Amino acid sequence: MPKHIRARVDDTLLMRELLVRGVGIGNLPHFLGEPYVADGRLVRVMPGLTAHTSHVYVVSSSARHLPQRVRAYRELLIETLKNSALRV
Repeated sequence: MPKHIRARVDDTLLMRELLVRGVGIGNLPHFLGEPYVADGRLVRVMPGLTAHTSHVYVVSSSARHLPQRVRAYRELLIETLKNSALRV
């Protein structure tokens, strides 16, 4: 096998799984990586390196007309992101 393999993925959960299996190094959002760092499955190797910021938008029709399950998901998403290192 080649010594150096470069991979790009657009799925952060897949990236985390590859990192946990020891495939290499990568950049994960804090809220996805931190629990794995805390229990020793991942090690932070470049703490001074920061990635570009991303924006998350929730687009929906008027809140008055949203189905309850959509409203509940929106609120869960907002709370989850508020409790992470991301700004909401």
